[in-house]
Amino acid sequence: MAAVLLVASATALLALAAAWLWDYAVVRLLWRPRAAAGMFRAQGVRGPPYSFLRGNNHDIRRMRAEADALRLDVRDHNYLPRVMPHFLTWKQQYGMCVCSSIIQYIY
Repeated sequence: MAAVLLVASATALLALAAAWLWDYAVVRLLWRPRAAAGMFRAQGVRGPPYSFLRGNNHDIRRMRAEADALRLDVRDHNYLPRVMPHFLTWKQQYGMCVCSSIIQYIY
């Protein structure tokens, strides 16, 4: 009797773990970001393509590294090209409403 109870509880725990894994891996990491991007696209908000688990971090790092090489004039208060070069690039490329998989910028 104890063995049957042990097998039943182990099966229940395995089913619970599989349901949690499905919710976390498939729904949260795959389906929700793609669904949100589709909803934004349907409303006319465009942006760079979604990358699984990385978002747009690779592009942002590359653009920041390029911006770090720039020399800015001390008297110039336009610091946005140095701090957020990805935002300026995507704003020029996609328009005033930009949606990235890191943050949604709508101005």
